[in-house]
Amino acid sequence: MRENKMVIKLPGSVPPMVSDSLSPTFVAMIVFIIAFVIKAGFAYTPFGDAMNFVNTIITAPITAVGSSPLSVVIIFTFANFLWFFGIHPAAIINLFYAITAPIFIYNINAFLAGESQPYLEFMFMTGIIMIGGTGNTIGLAINMLRAKSEKFKALRKLVVIPSIFNINEPLIFGVPIMLNPIFFFPMVTSVMVAGAVIHIFYSLGILNYMNPTVELPWVMPPVISNFLYSGMAYALVMVVIIIVLTLWFYPFFKIADNKALAEEEAISHAGKEEESDEGF
Repeated sequence: MRENKMVIKLPGSVPPMVSDSLSPTFVAMIVFIIAFVIKAGFAYTPFGDAMNFVNTIITAPITAVGSSPLSVVIIFTFANFLWFFGIHPAAIINLFYAITAPIFIYNINAFLAGESQPYLEFMFMTGIIMIGGTGNTIGLAINMLRAKSEKFKALRKLVVIPSIFNINEPLIFGVPIMLNPIFFFPMVTSVMVAGAVIHIFYSLGILNYMNPTVELPWVMPPVISNFLYSGMAYALVMVVIIIVLTLWFYPFFKIADNKALAEEEAISHAGKEEESDEGF
């Protein structure tokens, strides 16, 4: 197959190693000229340079939209929706953080300068998107401590401790939550519930401090991580959120637990009937 390349042809007397080293020069010259023209062109615009143009036209509008606390709730509610149907939300989450990176930078700069952070509520909202794992399923794990069915009694040994460290794959695939209509509503709406609690406490002025320079691993247990980020107020608010999420998941877990218990009793009853028949 013939390949078309832009290279500088040198006389045959030039050693191959020399001509090969110079072959990219033509392409490099084109790239340099294009970059120079762009730089010179922006010098005659109100933006001054290309980076300021990108920041003004692209970054600033995206930041204005993405910095809304409501946007955090909407985006991660959608991420929960996708995860319920088996589509991993990592792509959406990574894109969200890439787009909203300037928001974190603005808050860090304001914090270091001793000024009020322009997107403080946004920062608090980002702390309620994965309590116990995607879908805020720590409430479901806590409810399993009161399980009556053998299924959930056995499963809680596998899910409670990982949920403390924001790992909920045993719940997602073990219950299962994924594609289970019983848990669709509480899982998808969990960020809305937690976000509403954050907004209430923020509006009351209870949440008024956050250190944006602190960076903790995602497996850091909630309450502890909230205390390290923002102090005792945020930690206590997280306790309230966990209680609310536990109550939010409770009626749905009760349905699943009763269903599992009924199935176990039916199997047990059928087994006793078989033993009785064998006795005759």
